[in-house]
Amino acid sequence: MNADTTLYFRDQLREARALALRDAEAFHEIVFVLERLGGYLCNQDCSVRKKGKTPPSGLAHKEEHNIKLAEDSPLAIKIPSGFSDLHTSFETLHRLVREARNDAMHEGAFARHLTVHAIELSITLEDALMRDCDQISDYMVRNPICCFSWQPLSFVRQTMLVNSFSYLPVLSGYNDEAVGLISDMALAHYLRQESQLCEKRLAESLGDLIDSDQIKCCEPKRYKGTALVKDVLKDWDGIPILVESSSNRLIGILTPYDLL
Repeated sequence: MNADTTLYFRDQLREARALALRDAEAFHEIVFVLERLGGYLCNQDCSVRKKGKTPPSGLAHKEEHNIKLAEDSPLAIKIPSGFSDLHTSFETLHRLVREARNDAMHEGAFARHLTVHAIELSITLEDALMRDCDQISDYMVRNPICCFSWQPLSFVRQTMLVNSFSYLPVLSGYNDEAVGLISDMALAHYLRQESQLCEKRLAESLGDLIDSDQIKCCEPKRYKGTALVKDVLKDWDGIPILVESSSNRLIGILTPYDLL
């Protein structure tokens, strides 16, 4: 599997996992990615292609290929074998999801339990896919959600709350260059320190407040996408990193969470 395909399926799993975490019954999103990934791996299998037939559909026929890929991660077999009371092997999880998916009940406690298994499957596959990735561009969140200096604090606040973000890149509005990061702490401090002024302050422009030094932006570390993860980690203070193109345009954001 080439790098572009690897990152494509990794991103698909990430997105499906995020949806499942928001909706405790959204296991089917992860299952769809498992089917697409298994189908791709099946098509790449020389023994299948030599038969001159289209690989059969259904998750059951793709299970072997997903399991083989997952074995590149220690989370598939090695870790579960040593901590069987805390981890379930990938093969067992895959079987449970496959069998449960075909059952009639897909709601309530049953669906929520199935979603937990599907999320664990996704985590293992994501780790297996990223085994040979060492650049920060491989792990960064592409096209990150940002706020603009002309926006009122009410909208910046809303964006943070809707997405459960602690930091947002701030763009000047004239190009894709980030002027810094706004933190939830800075926003909370300005809005709540004098609660009687909160309504007025929600209507104020973020850029005006930054320019007047009433709200301070964090100055994050900035790297090109080709920077190595091991080098970035040496002096990282934990504040999200901005990943920029050769022309200094923002192309991604990297948090410690993305490297877990």
